[in-house]
Amino acid sequence: MSFYTLGISVSTHDSSICLLRDETIVVAYSCERVSRQKHTHRVKQKDINLLVAYATVIDLVIVTNIKIPTKPENFCVASLDVDESDGDIKLMLQNAGIKVKKFIVDNSNHHLYHAAAGFYASGFDEALCLVVDGVGTRWKYKGAMLCETTTILYAQEKFTTLYKNLYYKHCDTDQKGLEDEEIDQAKSFYNYPVTISPHLDIGKMFGTVTRHIRLGSSNDAGKTMGLAAYGTSNNLPPMILQDQMTSDANFFRNDGQINTFLYPLLKTPNEALRRNLAFNVQRALESIFVKRIEQALSLKNCNNIVLGGGCAMNILGNSVIKKTFPHLNVFVEPIGSDSSQSIGAALYHYKSVFPNSKFTNLNTLYLGPTYSLDHIRKKVIKFMEQSNK
Repeated sequence: MSFYTLGISVSTHDSSICLLRDETIVVAYSCERVSRQKHTHRVKQKDINLLVAYATVIDLVIVTNIKIPTKPENFCVASLDVDESDGDIKLMLQNAGIKVKKFIVDNSNHHLYHAAAGFYASGFDEALCLVVDGVGTRWKYKGAMLCETTTILYAQEKFTTLYKNLYYKHCDTDQKGLEDEEIDQAKSFYNYPVTISPHLDIGKMFGTVTRHIRLGSSNDAGKTMGLAAYGTSNNLPPMILQDQMTSDANFFRNDGQINTFLYPLLKTPNEALRRNLAFNVQRALESIFVKRIEQALSLKNCNNIVLGGGCAMNILGNSVIKKTFPHLNVFVEPIGSDSSQSIGAALYHYKSVFPNSKFTNLNTLYLGPTYSLDHIRKKVIKFMEQSNK
């Protein structure tokens, strides 16, 4: 009898669903494909109803990036600002007539699920996984929010976290910053090396520039990468600290804004300035990518690299990695946005239940139902007829 595993990611953007039958992805889709709302952060009843065509009894459901009750502990995973709770998801599954045998909620492994989605799709027996995005899992600590931004993992039969970068911002207005002793205490909650800093990491920098030059939200960072091609070398203030992998605090404020008080020229950028800001943040990303790969290789000797997280969708940055390290085998998580969270969660937890299982490397992104040409033709004709009325 088949074992069905369902991964659901609610998230603050790019919510998604993935269903496994044993080791095979039966269907996976971003909820925006159903709602037609770009980067939707919702999971709705009609998203769940699609699953009935594949299974009405699901052995294991994993829900991640969801609203969870605020915990009183001094150090805890922070709830996300989303609409759905685990109770909402359970009710939608029940309304769809789907029986669930085991239900898990996990908000603490955002970067791990990015890594799992990439590694299990790569076909590698082992790999260093570099996950870089804007903000992943968030932890609350002494009035501050610790946000994971870069994680390096080693994947083989299991995942081992080798390093994590976190930036902190304060939730309480009367806080002035974490003392050195408090930072050291926060580090003790992790069983691997971490860097905790008020400086922004490259994913947050990229999103900040994208918003500032009016190309949309952080989810539209690909437009900034494209605009960078029209910029040129310039004398604008530095975005990153020299020879470092974090932002210059004179340029980026801790709250994720550009410091236009120090640099009033940047307040209302003209077209040339917008292009050069895009150019500079793209070059910063490429520089940081190279340094992060060097860091990963210093932690573990491995010729296979898996790139994951939103920044992995930066094809120019990926190309620089390949040019700088031609001996490495590089695999990029094919769905680098949070849409892959449901895939990573489903694969990771299935592997936890069946540790001897082997996944087939992903060779297509068409992870849903198939349609005949005749079916498509009829749909197109019907659409055209309705449009002409």
